[in-house]
Amino acid sequence: MAQPVQAPSPELTREGKNYADGCSCLGLIGFNKSFWAAVEEGDHELVATLLAEDLTLLKQTKPSEGRLSAWHLAAKSGHINVLQTLKDAVLSCGEDSTKLDSSLRRMFAITRSGEDLLHEFVNWTTFTNQTPLMLACRNGHKEAALLLLSSGANPWMGDAEGLTALHYAARHNCWEVIRELLQHPPPYSRVATRLNRSTRKYIDVLDVYGYTPLHHAAAERKLDAVATLLAHGADMISRTWFQSGFYPQFPRGMTALHIAAWRGDLPIAKHIVKTHFESNGNLLPAQTSPTEQQQRARERPDPRRILTQNSLIPYHIAGRMSRLELLDLLDPAVPLMFLSFVDEEGEAGMAGMAVGVPRLALIASKVLHEELVNQLAAAEQLLEEHAAKQQQLQQQQLAE
Repeated sequence: MAQPVQAPSPELTREGKNYADGCSCLGLIGFNKSFWAAVEEGDHELVATLLAEDLTLLKQTKPSEGRLSAWHLAAKSGHINVLQTLKDAVLSCGEDSTKLDSSLRRMFAITRSGEDLLHEFVNWTTFTNQTPLMLACRNGHKEAALLLLSSGANPWMGDAEGLTALHYAARHNCWEVIRELLQHPPPYSRVATRLNRSTRKYIDVLDVYGYTPLHHAAAERKLDAVATLLAHGADMISRTWFQSGFYPQFPRGMTALHIAAWRGDLPIAKHIVKTHFESNGNLLPAQTSPTEQQQRARERPDPRRILTQNSLIPYHIAGRMSRLELLDLLDPAVPLMFLSFVDEEGEAGMAGMAVGVPRLALIASKVLHEELVNQLAAAEQLLEEHAAKQQQLQQQQLAE
């Protein structure tokens, strides 16, 4: 005898809204809709109620949206309480296995603990291999990213293009998320794309085209992200490997400075060169031996001198793209100490605080530079006055 269809539970109605409206005769479609609506709206109390009735909701996805899970939706919107509710539900799986269906029982049997099962859920991927952590980073939800990381999310995982959570944060200028990811950089993981060897640092993780987060931040013209990455020691001379599906116009072998030159982005180009100048240690060449200068040049090469695969330096690219305002900055023949890195309009956001307090050598270098400029200006004025007097004398002699 067929079981009668039960009416929607009053518990599925909150604040006068019946989430179970439109349920099928089996009650499944309405129940799913109520769960997804609660997740998307951040209603963690209703999410907890629904999970208490059916833990299989933990593994359900939305095929119409690329196999997004509840974890993805909550991370995308930054719903911390929903993520915590999902986490608590997973950790409770071992307490009462009668609530699990056969597939969840198999997952729990394989993982052997609630913590391991939690790692499986927080690293769940969509059809394009996106994880909840990637969506949290893309949308700048720092707290959600931290919760996912503490729950076992693997930041080395890459999507279909090899973009990691750090790439997503860099592309979308989420510098606070970048800073949190790099405060305690994760150890190397085998889930990294094939271009990333075990010796690679997380800050310089590569996508499938050989682009680091710094490359993407420069390509998207995100100054705060560039400044944050450089402040944490990003490799500014790392070169791309292949032509990118994101930026097919860029030739192979580009550094972040090449990209800034191509884009005509003076603030980013200036920040890269400035960071190299301040980290180089060769601020007073007159007090540095030639041998030490050569050693520093090998260990920390000038990013203005790095070549692409078709042998172009950033200066060449700026010239070809008619980025005339960058030529003086990118000319490798100009000594770094003679460049002015002062931004007349000031620097906002992370770009203004990334490098930190200048060292005494930098302050002394700037003082010497200003003194030299003043002396040159005074000498030029004397020459002009002398030339004017000579011209006046010649005119008097001709008049006589």
